[in-house]
Amino acid sequence: MLDLLKREIIKLKYPKLQGFDKTNYVDIGAYLYGAGKIFLCRNASILKGAMLYGESDEEVAIRLAENVQVREYTYLHAYGGHIFLGKNSSVAPYSLIYGNGGVNIGDNCMIANHCSIVAFNHNFSDNDSLMIDQGLSAKGIVIGDDVWIGAHVTILDGVKVGNGVILGAGSVVTKNIEDYAIAMGTPAKVVKFRRKKDILKENVR
Repeated sequence: MLDLLKREIIKLKYPKLQGFDKTNYVDIGAYLYGAGKIFLCRNASILKGAMLYGESDEEVAIRLAENVQVREYTYLHAYGGHIFLGKNSSVAPYSLIYGNGGVNIGDNCMIANHCSIVAFNHNFSDNDSLMIDQGLSAKGIVIGDDVWIGAHVTILDGVKVGNGVILGAGSVVTKNIEDYAIAMGTPAKVVKFRRKKDILKENVR
């Protein structure tokens, strides 16, 4: 009975929330802004304290695929772009994702606590103007399938992270990371591969 009441409260608070039904879950302690641009697939869940901002001109600003879990006190803001999370992926507590240029996260990805995924950058080329007045650039971020992002990792705009990648805790990712690489450090560098590169090339052919 209590769960049914909570579900009815969510329906009243966010009548335009897309895909919300008895198969998915939004905690009454979560906060959804621009809920009409947020889409939940089957078994997606948004837990207590999570904040999702669906502010975008795109039809869907934030999309949580099947079995996605957005954990406690995470912060997802589309900022005019979008944030798409693939099936079975999760975002751990206190992580932040800015979707200005578009953030596409694949299936079966694990994003640990206190991570930052930021799909924009401040322009600063004009030394005669304040940086705050020079606007933003936004290229977007792509993260493949089966990726494990360790705690306190930062991924900067314009980066593509391949399939099967592991990013070590505390890394700052400024450049593309190849499939099945293990990368760590500031800036992140590949230290080894989970699969031999010749096998990877065979799979591509």
